[in-house]
Amino acid sequence: MPVQALSRSVAHTTQNHSNTRSDTTAPVGLGGGRFAGYRVLMVPGLFGSGPDHWQSDWQRRHPRFDRVEQDDWTWPNLERWSRKVVETAIQADEPVILVAHSFGCLASVRASVFQSNLIAGALLVAPADPARFKIEAKLPQHTIDFPTTLVASTNDPWMPFAKAQAWAERWGSNFVQLDGAGHVNVKSGYSEWPLGLELLERLCRSVAPAGQTRAPLLQLLH
Repeated sequence: MPVQALSRSVAHTTQNHSNTRSDTTAPVGLGGGRFAGYRVLMVPGLFGSGPDHWQSDWQRRHPRFDRVEQDDWTWPNLERWSRKVVETAIQADEPVILVAHSFGCLASVRASVFQSNLIAGALLVAPADPARFKIEAKLPQHTIDFPTTLVASTNDPWMPFAKAQAWAERWGSNFVQLDGAGHVNVKSGYSEWPLGLELLERLCRSVAPAGQTRAPLLQLLH
């Protein structure tokens, strides 16, 4: 997929606007709603996403959303974290959509190297700079096998904006720019994030039809 802004109103959203609640959708039951037919997995970053984080807010509002739990949130070990992504995705009986933040984005794309058949799509929000962890070579260097949307802030302290653009191009991701959104976390004012839910909904519409049989399991991470 080419790198692109989904729309002018989406791609250039300032911090002040991004937190305004415009999504009035009530929490949905397990049998329906905007994301019916998919199992949405949150993949938090370093230290996890606390109760005030937008990922936690989405889980409270959408019972179909689940979370990848790491054994140690303080140790960003790419192999261990990506293994947890795979182990959690294997348990789903529906197409899996990953919603990753920060180092969780790196774990998610690393998992795709081994288990792209388990993942239908991924929303990658404010990925951390892999150079900080010296893991660039372990990440995909080509287009990822499923649809991805990469959301980057112009002033993210964890990833230079130009590098985020470069990774999005390398992975074939749709690219969405947020102006002055920091790390798109609680510190930068993102406790709710209705725009993110809109991006997730668009991503779900771009993946293979819900209910499609997944390919047999190829291999586990070793």
